[in-house]
Amino acid sequence: MSDPIPTSDSLILLVTPDDTTPTEGQRGWGEAIQKRATALVEVKVDPRVLERQLTGFLAVVGWVFQQADQQVQSQPGTPAGVQLSEVELSIEIGAKGEVKLVAGGEVAGKGAIKLKFTRPQTTP
Repeated sequence: MSDPIPTSDSLILLVTPDDTTPTEGQRGWGEAIQKRATALVEVKVDPRVLERQLTGFLAVVGWVFQQADQQVQSQPGTPAGVQLSEVELSIEIGAKGEVKLVAGGEVAGKGAIKLKFTRPQTTP
């Protein structure tokens, strides 16, 4: 049985930082933690928007890694069969459903989704 197609009534609830300007003159670490905790807001995102964004993102990433494989193979002296075997990326989902690549691995204080792509093992 196939998965049901999301409708406009099906929404994904995201918790995302509120775009508020920091208050100047605050003191103490307790106030800073309280401000961060209260600066989170819930946002509803249409799953079809998220699907389109993720599909587009993965298509571009796939193309980039195909190009990397071709470049490796075209280098003189590259042994036969050398290829990229594994890629790990971290992404974030924005408040409007946009998919963002997290540069530099992990970002402190932010939750990221890890995508790990492993090339299937070929049997000789």
